[in-house]
Amino acid sequence: MPESTRMLCYLFMAGCAIMLTPSGALKSLNTSVMVISKEEAIISNHLVCEMSGDSIAATGEKLLKQLSQCQNLTADQIKAIQQIFSSGNTSFGPPSTWTSFVLDQLSRLILMLDYNILQSIPKNVLMPWLENSTLHSDLSQNHLVHIRESLKSSRTKRAIEMCPTDKVITKDILNDDLMDELLFYTPIELKLCLTKENLMNNISAFSDYPFIDEQLEAVKDKLDEIFPEGYPPAVFSNLGLIEKLIDEKKIKQWTINSTNTVHAFLDSVSSDKLRIAVIRRYTELRKQIDSDFLDVLGPYICLLNEDQLSMITEKSIEMATFLDLSNCSSAIKDHLYPKAKRAFSDRHYEYSEYYKRIRPFLGGAPGEDLRALSKNDVNMDIQTFLGLKGSSLMELTPENVKGLLGTNLNNLRDNQNVPLVREWIQKQKQSDLDSLGLGLQGGLSEGFILLKSKTMNATVLRLLA
Repeated sequence: MPESTRMLCYLFMAGCAIMLTPSGALKSLNTSVMVISKEEAIISNHLVCEMSGDSIAATGEKLLKQLSQCQNLTADQIKAIQQIFSSGNTSFGPPSTWTSFVLDQLSRLILMLDYNILQSIPKNVLMPWLENSTLHSDLSQNHLVHIRESLKSSRTKRAIEMCPTDKVITKDILNDDLMDELLFYTPIELKLCLTKENLMNNISAFSDYPFIDEQLEAVKDKLDEIFPEGYPPAVFSNLGLIEKLIDEKKIKQWTINSTNTVHAFLDSVSSDKLRIAVIRRYTELRKQIDSDFLDVLGPYICLLNEDQLSMITEKSIEMATFLDLSNCSSAIKDHLYPKAKRAFSDRHYEYSEYYKRIRPFLGGAPGEDLRALSKNDVNMDIQTFLGLKGSSLMELTPENVKGLLGTNLNNLRDNQNVPLVREWIQKQKQSDLDSLGLGLQGGLSEGFILLKSKTMNATVLRLLA
């Protein structure tokens, strides 16, 4: 007696089938993808119903009769049975050769066949066999109806997945005068009938056309189908109304590793949430922020988070040619200024060149560095001046400010009511402000000032000269 048969006999005789679940009894057999004989299968009885899909597939058709009596087969088991039949390596032969006699022999096993196998059976065999249901006592009417409906629904599904001949979108339809016809397409028809060629050649027209939301969603679904790893720059540049249908979750599935793609997206969308998602996806895939990416970011460098800022190196700052930190938070300016200062340290004594390179980062400069710049005729423009850190500006004297602005000093008078400038004026001695010759008023007068208070009649303060 084979060893596996002896083991199964022992399990039954010892009463182990009562103490162990069937799956437990076969657990050790399944792990090695054991192949048992037909006789062994008869002895194993209902334990066959617990065999793994791999074991069933390896055993071939020997277990099919026993398996057909199982009540609740798993998807893995059913798939193994279907593989056995699809292979054609059974006594029944390939499904394409089956006759009505073979179908009679299959009995309940036909319920386990998938659509592809049923389609392989000659139609002049299967359909008459199904119609003559009274001849098949092993199968109920419900079973036969289920098979017929399965075949019918599958054929319908395949038909639906094809564009109706009267809905094909031609070049004539895409003509401006005729495109209104698309408004009468259902979302499904739009998705089925749009081709990559007519969509990409007319992307701006489709993205800005007054479709209802469901139709516009169908256009986007078609784009997702054509470009599963993310849209090319040509699409990003013409997103139009489609932008509102893109979410951060979808962007996480895209493969974004090109700066051209990022550039097209950043300049095309209006949502910072989407820009942040694209930047995050790029940095996740590339694991770096080099000078090319910094140039692409431009003003959108302000959207970087703390982890992404830490990826910026002094080398990448040195090599970048375009950065705009004017709208960035103080935290970002404070983070990047020290890196920029070190990056351009070799030009520290070439003040015209040094200032040109350090200028975008001066919003994070301390007062000490601004005073040093004021001695070198940098002629700071007023917008850069207004972007300086408030605490640093308050450390500067009127003489320092004159040195910074140089030929642009008169612009200070035009901006004296800007809150930052007004605060600075109020902290300066009026005599020092007068020395600028700009007519600035509101500084501190020298001498005594009488301040009235509810708790004190008067407090006399003397300002130190």
